[in-house]
Amino acid sequence: MGTTGKSYPLLLYKLLHLSLKLDLNIVEEVLEIHYRPEESMKALIQLGTQGHFPLFHNSWLLDPEMKEKKFHKITGLERAKAKKLFQRVSKHRQLEHKKTVLLSMEDEDRKLFMKAFLKLVEGKILDQKPEIH
Repeated sequence: MGTTGKSYPLLLYKLLHLSLKLDLNIVEEVLEIHYRPEESMKALIQLGTQGHFPLFHNSWLLDPEMKEKKFHKITGLERAKAKKLFQRVSKHRQLEHKKTVLLSMEDEDRKLFMKAFLKLVEGKILDQKPEIH
């Protein structure tokens, strides 16, 4: 024990605990800065090129109206709206949060998002396999 009445191991423990807490705060700040929503969407599009669509419920993909719409060309107004919808979904980190945003959308907005997403997947596939063109 020193003159302050506290043991050195206890002080060392408190300093180490404070240091770790500060380090965790710094790490959280760094992660926050480096999160790029567009990268999470690129990863989901890449999964789509392999036939996996974790954002969408099967019932949405099997909807006859959706099957028909996905082949229609996207207009300029639809493109602008789809961009806003993508921003709304991509700002969330976790897949479950992204799904919740999609669930909360009106049917027409969700269908537009899906149509645009599937067009992006199609474009990525065509980029990877130019012989398909």
